[in-house]
Amino acid sequence: MKRQSAKSFFIGRDRELSALRSHFEKREGQLIAVMGRRRIGKSRLIQEFAKEADVFYEFQGLATGPGIDNAKQLKVVADQISKYSRNKKIVCENWSDVFASIDGLVRKSKKTIIFLDEISWMAQNDLEFVGRLKIAWDTKFIKHKNLIVILCGSVSSWIEENVLKRADFVGRVNATIRLEELPLDKIRYFWNESKKISPFEIYKVLSVTGGVPKYLSLINPKLFAEDNIKNLCFSPEGFLVTEFEKFFNDIFLKKAETYQKIVKILSAGKKTLTQVCTDLKIEKNGVVLKHLDDLVEARLVERDWVYKSDGKVSKFSQFRLSDNYIRFYLKYIAPNATKIQNHQYRSALTDHLPHWASARGLQFENLMLKNQHLIFKALNLTPHKIKSSSPYFQNKTSKNKGACQIDLLIQSHDDLFYIVEFKFKKYISTEVIQETKKKVNLFNRPKYTSIRTVLVYCGELAEEISQSEVFDAIIDAGTFLLPPITK
Repeated sequence: MKRQSAKSFFIGRDRELSALRSHFEKREGQLIAVMGRRRIGKSRLIQEFAKEADVFYEFQGLATGPGIDNAKQLKVVADQISKYSRNKKIVCENWSDVFASIDGLVRKSKKTIIFLDEISWMAQNDLEFVGRLKIAWDTKFIKHKNLIVILCGSVSSWIEENVLKRADFVGRVNATIRLEELPLDKIRYFWNESKKISPFEIYKVLSVTGGVPKYLSLINPKLFAEDNIKNLCFSPEGFLVTEFEKFFNDIFLKKAETYQKIVKILSAGKKTLTQVCTDLKIEKNGVVLKHLDDLVEARLVERDWVYKSDGKVSKFSQFRLSDNYIRFYLKYIAPNATKIQNHQYRSALTDHLPHWASARGLQFENLMLKNQHLIFKALNLTPHKIKSSSPYFQNKTSKNKGACQIDLLIQSHDDLFYIVEFKFKKYISTEVIQETKKKVNLFNRPKYTSIRTVLVYCGELAEEISQSEVFDAIIDAGTFLLPPITK
C-alpha cells in the first residue's frame, strides 16, 4: 500500500531524518529502534521518513485495559495485515504467524518500511514475543535489501531491556534514535505567525508544555500565554487536564500508580535516591532505583551527576523531574481538578498560583539544561573545550566552607569553571548578585582553577546587575528563540 502524504506541521528533526535516510543505502534489511516520551513525535517522524519509501506498513497493538489479552493483540494486528494485503482475511495464532504474514507483504524491488508502533503493547501478554521477533528477523526480514523495520515505543525501558540489551539481539539493531524535546531555536517556529509575542510570553507557555511537539501544536500563536494556559489546563475540555492519567497508564501499564508516586515526590525539587526512599517510607533498595531509571529512560526524569575536577563522575547524584508538564499538572491541575470541571478555574492566572514563582524557576531551569548547547554557543565553548557540564550540589563537610547548589557548572579543559545562574522573573533584582557571590565563595575547587560567572535570564534586569562586575557574561535567553543570524 502506497503511503499517504502527511499534512500536519513538521519541524526540527532534520538530524534524525538524515540518520534514517542513510539506512536505505545499505545492502541488507535494517532494524532500527526509535524511542522517546509519549507525544514527542516518534510516529510523526517515521511518517515523514515514510515519504522516502515506496511502501509503508504501519502496525500498532492495543493499549492495556480490561480484557486486552494476547489473542486480541494478535487479532488487531492480523486485521491490519488483512487491510494492507487486500486479500482474504488473515488469521494468526501466534506472533510467528504475524511476522510471516507481514514478511509476505514485502516486495523485493520496492523500498519498504515496516513500522511496529508501541511494540511493548503488542508484547505485553506474550513472553515469547521477543524471541519470535528475533527469529523472524534472522530468517526473513534481514534478507530484504530494500527493507527497514522500525521498532518504536514510549516505554523506552522495555526496548532497552528486551531488544537493545538482550543477548540474542546483539549486533542486529543497526541504529537507535532517541527523540528529545524540541530545542528552543526550533520551538520558535510555533509562533512564526505572530511577531507580537515576547520571549517572556513564550517561556511562560514553555514552563507548562516544555518542548513537547504535540503540546506545542495546540498553542494558538495569536493568543497570549495566560489564555493558552487557561485553554489547555484550566478548562474542562483542556487537552492537558486529562493527559496525565492517559500518559502514565499507557506507558507504565499496571505499575502506573507507583511511578506517579515517585514523580509527585520529585515535583517538589531535586532528590537523592535516599531522599526518594525516605519520602516513600521504605528502605533504600534496588527496586526504587530501577523505577527511577525507567523514568530517566522515559525522559521524564534526569539523573544529575556531580563531576570531579578531573572530569570523572563522582558517587553523588540527584534525580530531577525534567518534564515541565508533569510538574505543572501535579502542582496546579490535579489539586484543582474539581474546580476545573465545574468551570470555577477559568479565571486563574499563573502569576497568582501558589508558589508559582519558585516552580516556574524550576521549569525555566529544565529548559535551559535541555538547551545547554545554546549556552555553550553563547560562551564560545566548542564541545572539545568542555570537560564536564551538569547541575552541581555540594554537601557541607569539614573540607569545605558549606553546602551549595549551582544551577549549571561547566568545566573547560583550560581549568576554568563556569558558574551559571538561571533566572526567570518579570523583574530580576540585585539579589542575584549576592546569591552568586555566595556560591562562588562556597564552591570547593582546586586552587589551580579559575571561575567565570554567568547569568542566563529572561525578564527585566535591575540596572545595577548590568553595571556590576560580578558576572563575566550575561545571556538573554530570549535570543535562543530568535532565528540564527545568516551572513
